[in-house]
Amino acid sequence: MNSDVLISPTTTIESTHPAVIDFAVRHAADLTSEAERAVSLFYAVRDGFRYDPYQIDLSIEGMKATTTLRHGYGWCVSKAVLLAAACRALQIPAFRFRRCEEPSINRTDASAHAY
Repeated sequence: MNSDVLISPTTTIESTHPAVIDFAVRHAADLTSEAERAVSLFYAVRDGFRYDPYQIDLSIEGMKATTTLRHGYGWCVSKAVLLAAACRALQIPAFRFRRCEEPSINRTDASAHAY
């Protein structure tokens, strides 16, 4: 896969949005390695946004990284979108998610779908 695709913004992975950039910088810009920045962003999204599988919004607006930032909660996919956007804001290549049944994922459990 072309590495430019993994750092480019999309409609939902708004890595060039000022709020996403601010979030990424606040949580990881002072760290030296790409791995340290990615781990810091992971914990910032995991621990800083309440997991709520009961308010899922599958619209484009509902799936945007800025929507999760604004609401302060999300579900696995919307939080993965925010994490991907924050990583990309710091030029760290990141996927949003893959479908569980995708052949390249060698797992049968649902935990493999958002990373």
